[in-house]
Amino acid sequence: MVRYAANERRKDRCGARAASGKLCVVELLTLRNWLWTVLPHLLRMRVVTGTRLSCQVFEGSRLALVIARALGRVTGIRIERMSFRLLDVRDEEGQLVDERVRCFDVTEVQRRLLEQLGIAGDPDAGLRIFVGKAALPSLRRTLLLAQISAWTARRQAASGALLFAARGFWSRPLEEYAARHGVTIVETGGSWEWREPVRRLLGPSGLAWMRALRDRGRAGYAGPPRIERCETPASSAPRIGVSCLGPLNLDRPELYSELFFWQRSGLAGEDVVAFFPATSNPLDEPKCRELRAHGMSGISLRPPVGEVRRGTADGWLTDQLSRYRGLTDYWTTLFERERVKVHVSWYKYDEAQVALAGAMRRAGGVAAIHQRAYEGLPSRGVAIDADVAFRFSRHGARTESESGSRVRYCVTTGYLGDHRVPLLRPQAARVREALLAKGARRVIAFCDENSHDDERWLLGHAVTRANHGFLLEQLLREPWLGLVLKPKAPASLPQRLGQVGELLQRAQATGRCLILGEGESERSYPPAAAALAADVAVHGHLCAATAGMEAALAGVPTLLMDLEGWPVSPLNRLGAGRVVFTDWQDLWNALTEHWGRPGGTPGFGDWSPLLDELDPFRDGRAAERMGMYLQWLLDGFKRGLDRESVMADAAERYCAMWGAGMVTEVGDSGFAFLTERRIG
Repeated sequence: MVRYAANERRKDRCGARAASGKLCVVELLTLRNWLWTVLPHLLRMRVVTGTRLSCQVFEGSRLALVIARALGRVTGIRIERMSFRLLDVRDEEGQLVDERVRCFDVTEVQRRLLEQLGIAGDPDAGLRIFVGKAALPSLRRTLLLAQISAWTARRQAASGALLFAARGFWSRPLEEYAARHGVTIVETGGSWEWREPVRRLLGPSGLAWMRALRDRGRAGYAGPPRIERCETPASSAPRIGVSCLGPLNLDRPELYSELFFWQRSGLAGEDVVAFFPATSNPLDEPKCRELRAHGMSGISLRPPVGEVRRGTADGWLTDQLSRYRGLTDYWTTLFERERVKVHVSWYKYDEAQVALAGAMRRAGGVAAIHQRAYEGLPSRGVAIDADVAFRFSRHGARTESESGSRVRYCVTTGYLGDHRVPLLRPQAARVREALLAKGARRVIAFCDENSHDDERWLLGHAVTRANHGFLLEQLLREPWLGLVLKPKAPASLPQRLGQVGELLQRAQATGRCLILGEGESERSYPPAAAALAADVAVHGHLCAATAGMEAALAGVPTLLMDLEGWPVSPLNRLGAGRVVFTDWQDLWNALTEHWGRPGGTPGFGDWSPLLDELDPFRDGRAAERMGMYLQWLLDGFKRGLDRESVMADAAERYCAMWGAGMVTEVGDSGFAFLTERRIG
């Protein structure tokens, strides 16, 4: 026993010496973590090595930081807040680490987690997808913490990093991942902060209500109260349920609408029931009036949240199985009560979609998902379990397969916003005429993504200010330039621009700068509304290129600015210096050269090499195809057919009309195009 203790002390001294050159990082500094785990560990290192230590903190309560700094001064341990911008955290190859973790790194760790939980080979594919997606937020955060720690250690010439993190039950795959990047994870306990008992007291529904109240207060919300349901005259026929997370715009088909496919189909209003989440997009009186005017019904939703404990693998998995069953039961009851036989949504970014699909199958119906954004690379975060998925192109089947999805019928429709282009041309012409009347001879349309105050964990305002600042300065310098801005979040643009907002005011005063949707909180205007008024469209983000894709499909020369750094994007094949740029001055030089050359620069802003991969149709009928397909499904149920016959019949009709290669099956063995024989 004495010899064993001596050996352990010798190991501790060796480990302390090795760690003395390491960066010490704490994920969440609380009194409990500091007193029970972090401080004892650092004191041991301090005593053994005799060197002063520093510890950097990602997050921490104010009280814990005050106490930790006070004790640190006594013990010779310096406590600092971790200072970084997510935009600056890149790997050795210059790739943005956050995007790399999301698209690539988390895939392997998630696979190892499912193996650890014993469900990697479970025959229930829906359960595998549900559990895998439920774990993604924590997995992705811890991987990102490890990468930021490794990046900071490299910058400080440290030998590695010691990360004090709440590992949870999935410690083994995370530990191995971190070790490959020179990071050692030390597990910390829970919290003694006041927030924990408050969270337990309020429960999931209370927390959701408090967050909604907070968000409405921040936005100055003073709208009408939420309504539980609004019904049109009762009918016993099967219906289509649509999850509505955005604007309806039922009488404005040129704008974004959650029911865009209905506008282009033969479906009647009474065929549709719109579902509204209780907090993020509540059903209120204005929405009820709009729905009733078209014979539709609306219902507020209150799906169960469920509680998930941290700790052992068995406990966490038990909680997830309970959530899976609870959500499935909730949706099954709702679908059967409301006679919903087809459910449609675009939201697939959490595990709830998987439970919904299972409920739809249990109720004898069809769960459908439609693509909303450009997806150039697979990602576990967009994996789905669906009966029918409407994708822009056949390339989407490969993306679904590599993301880990299961889709019975993956239907190629083309870009589902292309019907808006001809509807937007008159308005775009008026916008362009207004700019030309003020002296503009060339017009640029610029589309941006949203940005956030906290630059450590999200895309910060620095990119927004750099993008807009450069263009606004050029407009003020060049009297021949016009600018149409299409922000993703128009209402918050002045606040996000900060001091650059002064340039915006001066630019607007010239009459040559217009903002589409100015002051609106809802994102109603599509990117094509700005692009069609311009000679060239510019999208400020390569890693989220949906707006650029829409502009290009609308026939407008389109450029992509990549300030984030995403060299693995398939869109880089369009050509650096022709479509993709990493520096604003380079883009401006190429643009002025293009405008100054007779006939323009060959290939400038040209997306034609990739258009077939983005949309093989390009005929403005994508929404019509989706609406037609959904109508076929609903008509089959109205005729009393079972779900298998309904889906097979719709797929066969679609293949006969648009080609057998336009319907694909995605499963565990990959994907395959369906022939008429296989459909039957």
